[in-house]
Amino acid sequence: MLNKQIGLEKVAVNSFHHQAVKDLAPGFKATAFAPDGVIEAIEKAGSSRVFGVQFHPEGFTSKGIDTFIGIFRHLVKEAGAYRDTKK
Repeated sequence: MLNKQIGLEKVAVNSFHHQAVKDLAPGFKATAFAPDGVIEAIEKAGSSRVFGVQFHPEGFTSKGIDTFIGIFRHLVKEAGAYRDTKK
């Protein structure tokens, strides 16, 4: 899902970890990895609303780099869709 949001298969991220997810809960899969094997993105199987990243995409957008703006657009779109189900 992450590559769909950003339109790239590979990308450099600001990955500085002193802790990182190693074991995933049932129903989740790791979908992006750092060169050292650290999980950088996870997704819940069968859901377009549940995914996570272990880097800081906001650090790029705050510097005017729009590589990860798709993540935020997806969040806003899904939040609107959820809101519409509650009307």
